[in-house]
Amino acid sequence: MKRAIIAVAAVVFVWAGSAGIAVGKVVYVDGRASGADNGTCWADAYIFLQDALTDANDSEKPVEIRVAQGVYRPDGSDAEPNGTGDREATFSLIDGVALQGGYAGFGEADPNARNIELYETVLRGDLDENDIDVNDPADLQDEPTRAENSYNVVTGSGTDANAILDGFTITGGNANGSNWRNRYGGGMYSESSSLTLSNCTFSGNSASGNGGGMYNNGENTTLTNCTFRGNSAAGSWGGGGGMYNKGENTTLSNCTFSGNSAVGQWAGGGGIYNLWSSPTLTNCTFSGNSAKWGGGMLNDECGPTLNNCIFWDEEYGIWDYDSWTTITYSDVRGGYPGEGNIDADPCFADPNKGDYHLKSQAGRW
Repeated sequence: MKRAIIAVAAVVFVWAGSAGIAVGKVVYVDGRASGADNGTCWADAYIFLQDALTDANDSEKPVEIRVAQGVYRPDGSDAEPNGTGDREATFSLIDGVALQGGYAGFGEADPNARNIELYETVLRGDLDENDIDVNDPADLQDEPTRAENSYNVVTGSGTDANAILDGFTITGGNANGSNWRNRYGGGMYSESSSLTLSNCTFSGNSASGNGGGMYNNGENTTLTNCTFRGNSAAGSWGGGGGMYNKGENTTLSNCTFSGNSAVGQWAGGGGIYNLWSSPTLTNCTFSGNSAKWGGGMLNDECGPTLNNCIFWDEEYGIWDYDSWTTITYSDVRGGYPGEGNIDADPCFADPNKGDYHLKSQAGRW
């Protein structure tokens, strides 16, 4: 899997640290550990993330779960080491629990070293471990190797702002079920919650309804330094290839939406679809997203505040359902409302291959 470095407004953000949270009990997870499998240290780390979540749920809060590099699937546990194949399986966030990836882990010189690029930690919905890549995210739902994938890789429903997800790549979700709950939020589904998401990448997720990468219908949800790339949604009257946002007081900072799509005659918001919600976006980049209605963004009975954001190479730009018009980049530059917005090439090195490093002005590196 290609590793992405978030690039916003000509600034490269390289993160290698820890979210500033209160730490009580620490639980360790590493699929390579060979010890007691009780989560008390790296040598005795839980093999499966689901077992660590069960431990944290039963423990006094706060709890920090430290997850080492590697791939973790939601249907596996100590009781089911080969996985259940249950598409309803999901990683559920918990109040008072900080779930943090990007650790070096067992066997490394410094197992507590943390760098989300070097030690990529992946939450993957590919239950049969057979997914093949697609060139166009619009093809994700019809790709036969994804037919058994999890409906929602991560779920954050009913939580408060003390539920934290930090430093993960979320991929392989395929929300194409027969009921609405299983048709939204292939990468992550959030309902009636307040969440804090940092340094996460949503990539290669799909939904037959809304929110290929993420479906958010909560309050006070905050996303910082997150990337949505190559996700797809096909809601008949919705969409939101990268993110479908129906939540109140949603805040996005230093986030990138690139190469996402909303497919279908009335699907909109290739990057993000906002319904009855007016989020605040600061230092965010939209590039190469597509949809018939609002490739970059679609706003339905709402109006976001955009500050220092980039919109570039968007098919049909920003669509406003209320006025039934496309909002031009000059409108965005003039304040939508907000300030400091531009329509300029963000100069990603190779976005078609998932490389979001910034290239030099001459394009040589």
